[in-house]
Amino acid sequence: MASSSTGGVTYDLYLMRRTQDGDRFPHWYLVTVAHNPHPPPMIKCTRYHSINGPTDPLNRPYEVAVQANANFRSQNLVAEQLIRQGLTEKDLKTIVRVCHSIQPHQCQKYVVCVLAELERRDLVPRGHAVRYAAEVRMSERVRAFEATHPPPDPVGIQLPPSWPRASPVPSVHGGSAQEHGSTGGGGASSHGHGYVQATTPYPPPGNHQQQQGSGGCCGKCTIM
Repeated sequence: MASSSTGGVTYDLYLMRRTQDGDRFPHWYLVTVAHNPHPPPMIKCTRYHSINGPTDPLNRPYEVAVQANANFRSQNLVAEQLIRQGLTEKDLKTIVRVCHSIQPHQCQKYVVCVLAELERRDLVPRGHAVRYAAEVRMSERVRAFEATHPPPDPVGIQLPPSWPRASPVPSVHGGSAQEHGSTGGGGASSHGHGYVQATTPYPPPGNHQQQQGSGGCCGKCTIM
């Protein structure tokens, strides 16, 4: 376990991906763990992710989850990427604040938004957000949801052509909801770059229809 120059424990930041119940696209989340060159699966860590959303069978709105004392490796883990080493306790508090400052939305896009903000604050080396933005995938169900509940884009990076966008929603006057400037109920309020307090679920309860089954980015993004 590494120590900082002041004698404290240092931490590593990882991006993790896992599948759930045959879902089409993996669930992405970030993890901080006390430095260890080869972290054992059951070592305790903190997870940071956006959960629930339009594919949740229990009809729960998106919310930010910061989960301490989780196992480093969970079931159905398919990939882990080391992002940064040598983080301090102060850095961890900044990561929590950043996660709470970004509107919860589709898990993969949310992680890219967090990485972009951490890069802007010089907590993560430049280039990670752009790299992973090119790997984001999103189901048609979530695309349709985002047409009326638009999430923020990552700040300070050039988005790739493959960045998933909302599906156009025809309006009663013709054209799409976006063309007529509609954001729908429960969309993000505009504060700076669209950031909101993470204590507010998006969309508010009752503002979207219950979806059966999975088939979305993570379908059942529950905390495990």
